[in-house]
Amino acid sequence: MGQVNKYFFVNSNHILHKGINGFALYDLVGGDIFTINHKLGTILEITEKGSTVEETAERTQLDLKDILEELDNLVQQKRGNFYNSRVYIEKYKFSQVYVRPPISTTGIQRCFIELPGSCRSKCSFCETPSLFQCNKCTKISTKPNLTLIKDFLHRIIQMNCRSLVFHGGDPLSELHQLTLITDWCRKHSYEGEICVVTNGTQLNNDIWEVFSRNKITPIIPLFSINPLITEKKLYEICSIAQQKNIATIFTMVMVESNPDSSTYKKFITRLNPQNVWPAVVYDNDRNTSPIYPTLYNAVVRVDANRYYHNKWLHPCLWGTIALTADGNVLPCPHLKTEILGSMKDANCIYNIFENEDLIFKYWERLCLSNISKCKDCSFNHGCLDCRALEKRITGDLYGKYVCSLKR
Repeated sequence: MGQVNKYFFVNSNHILHKGINGFALYDLVGGDIFTINHKLGTILEITEKGSTVEETAERTQLDLKDILEELDNLVQQKRGNFYNSRVYIEKYKFSQVYVRPPISTTGIQRCFIELPGSCRSKCSFCETPSLFQCNKCTKISTKPNLTLIKDFLHRIIQMNCRSLVFHGGDPLSELHQLTLITDWCRKHSYEGEICVVTNGTQLNNDIWEVFSRNKITPIIPLFSINPLITEKKLYEICSIAQQKNIATIFTMVMVESNPDSSTYKKFITRLNPQNVWPAVVYDNDRNTSPIYPTLYNAVVRVDANRYYHNKWLHPCLWGTIALTADGNVLPCPHLKTEILGSMKDANCIYNIFENEDLIFKYWERLCLSNISKCKDCSFNHGCLDCRALEKRITGDLYGKYVCSLKR
């Protein structure tokens, strides 16, 4: 009982988070989120504020021996320690405390540009609502205005844009316009990443030559059902890409009603792509709650960087901007009605970024702490979120239906 009058604090790399659904303990170094039962969560909530173990027992009316046993377990797990006096444990941070950075230094993280081409595939779920729709191909029939696209790119390239993603149908079917635009980007000293979303069925020597010359990364959606490309063809694609020093990204597209993709993921991993992104096709016909926990558990790792990022910013929209084929500027390629401006207005980009509150409505104010069904959740700093899917399902930009905690 020598620890009765001692203090207890969780370690610097752990943060306790309370929500209406209970308590969670975030490991900012390891990236794990641990569910904490109500009893232990209540104990830690009090000890973290500087009460002794004995004071905690008095306030909770819990047995002192039980409290010590719970806290001893955390010591054994290296998640906390006893102290002889009250101390301040500064929490681990990836960098300095968050201050809204100016866009001029932050830059654009991802810029999606519609450059539509025809698609010969007839996927039954192409237009079906999807989680992370931007990671897979979609049909777009609008003819692109190449002049407006160049005007847009001229401004965006100057804003320290990290990545340009061309998409819409299969842009490879209109190779001349893809070549024209990507040549233009490189000739105007753009050194960032250029990606194109393609189903991969039209890849040929001419396309590989353009990819190699302009350092273009193909993003190829791979479907867990009714695959468009055989495994043999995928190995051939990866072999050519490696020979030409071209990075590849695969999107693992799963169907909501069958989210277990462990076998499929192992196959994709063997292809050794630069990255693997997720997407889930939502089942319109199901009346039960969506089955997303398998996906969420597979991809969410909450290190310090992600924790503080999600605390203040939207986990996906931050740093994202998009352009439609007819020149509308959007905060996301699939938030079609959230129009920030039109490139037909010569001052469009200036107006969007001069008035930072306009773009920060999506980048910052849509953080999960501002979504009514998420703000009181203990997991909201480590959750994924797709505003485009939520708006399509609920009709509300601030709505929430898809949740990894739903059962």
